[in-house]
Amino acid sequence: MKTVKFKVMLWFIITLIIMFVLTGWMIYRLQIRSSYKAFDSYLNASARKVINYLKLENFKDISLRSFLNNIGTTDISYYIFDEGKKQVFSFTSEMDTDSPTARLALQRFFSGHSTPFTIKVSRVLSPENVQQSIQRIAIFPFRKNKETYYLVAMRSMEEFNTTLSKTTIWLWIGLAIIFTVVITGGYIIISKALKPIEMMAFQMKGLKPENLSFRVKVPKFGSEIETLETSINTALDRVEEGVRKIERFSSMAAHELRTPITIIKSRAQLALIKNSKDEMYKSLEKIVQKTDEMTRLVEMLLGLTRIREDVIRDFRQVDLSEIVVESIEELVKDYPNRIEIDSQPGVIVNGSSLLLKEMIKNIVENACKYTSGRVKVTLKENYLEVSDEGPGMDRETLENAFKEFFRGRTDVPGFGLGLNLAKSIASLHSMTVDIDSSPKTGTRVRIGFQLLTRNPV
Repeated sequence: MKTVKFKVMLWFIITLIIMFVLTGWMIYRLQIRSSYKAFDSYLNASARKVINYLKLENFKDISLRSFLNNIGTTDISYYIFDEGKKQVFSFTSEMDTDSPTARLALQRFFSGHSTPFTIKVSRVLSPENVQQSIQRIAIFPFRKNKETYYLVAMRSMEEFNTTLSKTTIWLWIGLAIIFTVVITGGYIIISKALKPIEMMAFQMKGLKPENLSFRVKVPKFGSEIETLETSINTALDRVEEGVRKIERFSSMAAHELRTPITIIKSRAQLALIKNSKDEMYKSLEKIVQKTDEMTRLVEMLLGLTRIREDVIRDFRQVDLSEIVVESIEELVKDYPNRIEIDSQPGVIVNGSSLLLKEMIKNIVENACKYTSGRVKVTLKENYLEVSDEGPGMDRETLENAFKEFFRGRTDVPGFGLGLNLAKSIASLHSMTVDIDSSPKTGTRVRIGFQLLTRNPV
């Protein structure tokens, strides 16, 4: 499988190649344009100087010495033609003249070709020796003694092309060196940037079930890496907390289930030994009782497993006043004439009716179990309150009331999961749960929530 470093380097190299090729091509074109411009400027300036000299002199009186004294040594050849295209003067920088090329250039000029332009010249010295040369030619008409003449200025491009070729070669060599340096530097930078991630990946291999306290630690490199490190360690904190919670929960659940199972087994064995129908009846009755307790415990454990963040997407608007009545109706049979309801109708909240019913039922049932007096359920626009006339809670009980399997009193049947389940359901619905209690004053559990709307009565 291709690594991130490989993919980043591949895209980096491809991008650089495209950029360097485009940059090199642009520089090459600008170089050629600039070189030709400088070449043509020199050719034009020299030709203008010759024209100014020729206008003052008679063609027949111009000698090579006087021409060189006024114009200077030059690598440009000059040919003068009259209106009849007859050559009247010439000066060439080479030993042999190139009059045919000058005549060909003049024909091009008269056919409408703009100057300067380039002509490739072939000189046949022998069948085996053919020389090729490239001439840059500019043609300038001028008036002298009321007649029109044409100056053909020719300059060889051999040295120009040689210099241009060398410059181009050095340009691409320079770009290749820069490209190599940039690629090397990019590889070093990318490797260094990805090093902390590689270290994290290597360290994560050491994470095992028996080593959940392990945390990722890398050298400080940048805010992004520190954020990633913090996020990973935060996730590991949650994983460890969840695993520890599952281990603790499983241990407590096994402990709570062990007692009724032991009782059921002993009662069944006793029923097998005893021949008395009364003893058998009592044993079976005890077995049914403990089976009910186990069923209730399993239901509460399943209730806790349903408290997941993903159920939020199934929330809808529900009437909390109707849910309160339905919850109380299920408890009236077990606790007749002890539950009082003061419910404001039409209180609409966002949530799951099944979970909210489980929350209210657990809180009210918990209050009924710990008091022999009346339990009052009050529903208003922004809170639900369950109060009882029981003995209240001491400080230790109040601090641990929401913990799993915590029981303030062992003489009251239960598993210590009711308030914990209620608290979890309330948190999932963004509700708050507060307990106000002290010995001999009773207990009041208040659930605060945000009202969506209130249906008219």
